[in-house]
Amino acid sequence: MIPDDWESWLVRADELSIRGDDRGQLLVLEHRGGADRAHAWQLADAWMATSAEQLGESTLELYLWIRSLAPIVDPPTPELVLPTFARPISQLLAQLDRDATYEAGEVAPVFAQYREQVLAAMRAWIDRAFDGVPPPDEDHRTLRQGEAADNHDMVDRSLDHLGRWQDLPDRELLECQWALSHLDAQGIRYYAPAVMTFALRQGVRWHQHWITESFEYTLQRSSEALRAYQLRRFELLDRAQRAAIYAYTLVAGHVEAAKAWAPVFEAERTAERPDWFELYWPS
Repeated sequence: MIPDDWESWLVRADELSIRGDDRGQLLVLEHRGGADRAHAWQLADAWMATSAEQLGESTLELYLWIRSLAPIVDPPTPELVLPTFARPISQLLAQLDRDATYEAGEVAPVFAQYREQVLAAMRAWIDRAFDGVPPPDEDHRTLRQGEAADNHDMVDRSLDHLGRWQDLPDRELLECQWALSHLDAQGIRYYAPAVMTFALRQGVRWHQHWITESFEYTLQRSSEALRAYQLRRFELLDRAQRAAIYAYTLVAGHVEAAKAWAPVFEAERTAERPDWFELYWPS
């Protein structure tokens, strides 16, 4: 039966693709060509019946083509890219592994087909997930205090931006590129979205800055001796924020970090998991 709604069409194409059945790929190609869905299904079934050679495109490319057919909204919203991340995570990570040799600073090739939409939608996703997060209070380090700590020094908060993280000046991030490792849970929750959106705005230039590279290391598992420390640093992140971080690691091509956050995203598709850190870093 031909699905008459977009989501059912997506699911059917996914099912075909996951089984290695390239009728799903043909559906996408035909739909991009402007034919109606009924005609697309008819062509797909006829194509399958004749045992034509496979088109040779990866499952991930199928997902991206499907998503590229969705209406593009302005400004882009998280809904534009969320279905892509809802695909089977094992296949996303496998594709990311194959693409891990991409040029430093570029968007991972798995997302390159609609690069600008992905970057804009990811910024909107992060903005929504972290909106309203307050700056660190008096008992917790700010960015400038973290930078001072790296130099075995101390400063007060008078020069720090303490408003919305969305308004944090880029120059403040660039003046405090060694600060992240000295921040606790309040600092991580407040500055993480600022660093991610800064990186996404930089595009191919983001790896020219240590703060974005340092953030990549912050998101991946460290040595076993630091496991408890990592738990304390991430303990204030909620489910929506963890999902946004996972999506960012995939777009940025941070393979090790993506592998760590993927089980969390998978387990929390429908509800929060109190044991999420055990999934991120099994004991």
